[in-house]
Parts: sequence; C-alpha cells; structure tokens
Amino acid sequence: MDLTEDFAAEMEIIRKEYLQLLAVSMQQIKETYAQLEATIWDTNIARELCEMVHKISGSGGTYGFVELSNSARQMELLLRAITHKLPTTEEKTALGRHFTALTQAAKTALTSS
Repeated sequence: MDLTEDFAAEMEIIRKEYLQLLAVSMQQIKETYAQLEATIWDTNIARELCEMVHKISGSGGTYGFVELSNSARQMELLLRAITHKLPTTEEKTALGRHFTALTQAAKTALTSS
C-alpha cells in the first residue's frame, strides 16, 4: 500500500468510529429533546441540548457528513437564540423542524457506511 491508500484506510476506520459515537450522541439528543418537549421550557435542558448539537455541528463535516453538520448548526443557532427565554409557538415549531432534519441527516449518515 502506498501512503494515499494507508491514509484512506485509516480515515475509513476513524469515520466508522465516528458513526458509532454518532449513534450514541443521537440517542442522547433524542432523549434530551423529549425531556425538553415534556416541560413548559427548561433553560438547563435547552442549554444541554444546545451543547450536544454543537458537537455534531462541529464534527459532522470533518467526516464528510455535510448535511448532518448543517442540520445540527441550524438547530444550534435556534437553540442559542431561545435558550434563555420562553420560546414562541413559532420558535418551538421551528425547533421541531430542525430536530426532524437533524435526525434524518443522522439516519442518512448512519446508513451510509
């Protein structure tokens, strides 16, 4: 194997490891989002969710999952804007759309391997 093939093989291993971590992260995000939906609005839960989504926003593109990263970024931006206040109905609806987009992008990434 030459250097390029070695690098490609190593990146594939790292990418598969990332996908395993993504599956765990997405389960945590789903659980936290469900907790947030079950309350009127809890800023601590919203902040925790924002931090989780931020990690995917930053890492997804690195491993070639641009749609995942973009979906996470959109959800993160909205969460940052509404974390410290009671969101409007429109903001909650938008958050739901971003959550759906993120879960779909994660599903696509997880089934791409």
